[in-house]
Amino acid sequence: MSPRDRIPVPARLGVNELTVTAISGDDIALRGTAPGTSLAVELGGNAGATTMMNGLAITLVAIADGKAVLRIAPAQGR
Repeated sequence: MSPRDRIPVPARLGVNELTVTAISGDDIALRGTAPGTSLAVELGGNAGATTMMNGLAITLVAIADGKAVLRIAPAQGR
């Protein structure tokens, strides 16, 4: 992933689209859109950091040189 990359996700998980808004050092910022709302999250520090956005679990797999690898999966129970 690089800044401005768009990541399609199934709308049934409560997020229509994810966009990478920034990658700086060991941090990545994401914005998600859903009907009537916009959500923002940041991940960083180390591989394995996980955050939730509605029905998505977003895990930072690796980050270096302005690029990141994410694992995006349904949150448990979804």
